[in-house]
Amino acid sequence: MKRFLFPLIILAVLGGFGFIAWQQNWFGLRGAKDAGTRQQETAGEGTSPDNAEPSGGVVALGRLEPAMGVVDVLGTPGDRVVELNFKEGDAVEAGKEIGHFESRSLRQLEVDLAQTQLREAESRLTAELDAAQKKLASAKIAEEGGVELAELEVLSQAGQVELLKLHRDQAKADLARLEKLNSTPTVLVSKQEVEHQALLATKAAEEVDAALAALERLKKGNALKQKTSAADRIAAEAGVEQARHVFPIETLKKQLALAEERFKQATITAPVDGTVLKIYAPKGSSVTQRPVLQIADLTQMVCIAEVHDNEIHRIREQQEVVIESRTFQDSSGKPQVLQGKVSLIGRTVANPALAAIDPYAPVDRHVIDVRIDIRPE
Repeated sequence: MKRFLFPLIILAVLGGFGFIAWQQNWFGLRGAKDAGTRQQETAGEGTSPDNAEPSGGVVALGRLEPAMGVVDVLGTPGDRVVELNFKEGDAVEAGKEIGHFESRSLRQLEVDLAQTQLREAESRLTAELDAAQKKLASAKIAEEGGVELAELEVLSQAGQVELLKLHRDQAKADLARLEKLNSTPTVLVSKQEVEHQALLATKAAEEVDAALAALERLKKGNALKQKTSAADRIAAEAGVEQARHVFPIETLKKQLALAEERFKQATITAPVDGTVLKIYAPKGSSVTQRPVLQIADLTQMVCIAEVHDNEIHRIREQQEVVIESRTFQDSSGKPQVLQGKVSLIGRTVANPALAAIDPYAPVDRHVIDVRIDIRPE
């Protein structure tokens, strides 16, 4: 009896070891069977005639994402959400206000202050510029008028000099005639008349010299006046430029732009057209490092499939893909599938982000992301 019991125990041990080996896929038996089953039950992609594969399609896990990605709407940490006019699932338009933070009232005061400072500076600048430009205009008139008046004065004095020269020459001629008559044997003029005419000639010559000196002084004075007028004009021009720069208009404009930008940051605005996916900071809550909410355009969706690196050589762009999930149902509750095409094959190999459903799937596998554009219909 013991002789037959020992072989039975050995057979039982071997049978148990074989079952464990099959369960744990030590020799690749279960993987081969599952691969064959998956090829029979699921077609992961269609193939074109040029890229046809002899075996079945590639099966991979995937996740659905908006084609344009998910947009985070952020806020300043420490601020507080005071108003939020939309809820999860609502459609929003790009640029439309959907709420605001507690700091918006303070930011509005900053904008008002910057606007007031800018208006006051512009008013003062206008007044200063007006006064400086009037002073400049007066300086230009004085300079131009001074030149014209100086020319007229010089001409007048020069004419006076010429007239005095004529009087001098006439007096000299009269003196010469009287002296000639006085030198004749017959006394036709008295000595007193000759002396009187000599005095007149001397006086006329002195008047000419005085007029010439006055003309020279007038020319020098006019030149000095012209320099003074030019200096006044230059000073007036400098006053205009100084008036333009004494008020920091550009700085105040930038301060206003900065205040307006801070005001915008205190307002929650939809950056894109889309649907509110998730609200992380509801009304009354403080803003943290997390987004206030997330928005995405759900009209265009893609599937990111994690294809095993050993099977990526079987994937080609523009291949037809069938996407299946238990959540895909029509209005009557019947299962549906989504159709798509491979649009991009990733260039990096990484650990999978999705956990495999099969408990016997290897945990040390590596995958490559493949982007699949889902058909619009």
